[in-house]
Amino acid sequence: MKLSEAQKWLGLYFLLITSITGAIILLFGGGDAIPLDEKDVSNSFQIVIPVLLGQLTVIFQWLARHNTNESEDTLCPVPSWAVRTPALVSAGIMALAIVLLFLSNRPNMTWIRFGPARFQATLTFVVALLNASTILLVARLFPTKANRRRQDPPSSTADHDASGM
Repeated sequence: MKLSEAQKWLGLYFLLITSITGAIILLFGGGDAIPLDEKDVSNSFQIVIPVLLGQLTVIFQWLARHNTNESEDTLCPVPSWAVRTPALVSAGIMALAIVLLFLSNRPNMTWIRFGPARFQATLTFVVALLNASTILLVARLFPTKANRRRQDPPSSTADHDASGM
């Protein structure tokens, strides 16, 4: 996987997961489809949106400031499974939680007990999982110029000698 592919994939993922999760909570919460009252909608929104928007902001800020052509030929410093798996697992868990929440509100569905409190706990878990996994990813895939200099080895012995090592 190329660095530019990982950057684009992660940026698109955070844009979609933030938009879709926020829209589902705001548009369907408090209605007949998803059994969340207004307080549950507000709590869920406050759990997920600040963290996801923070990560999305960092990625988009980096994309706006840097020439992505620099990373077109650079190999990704993180294995592709480490880029995609946390995001896909989190999206799968959230999709399942939304389906379970929807199904638990259906008449005669006694075998599913998935209420607002469990939905909020699941949402908190997913956000924590994403936050833990993307701290490294954002630092490695969207480096600042200062970080890039610290990560890159000296390019010649002159650089090595000039640094005093």
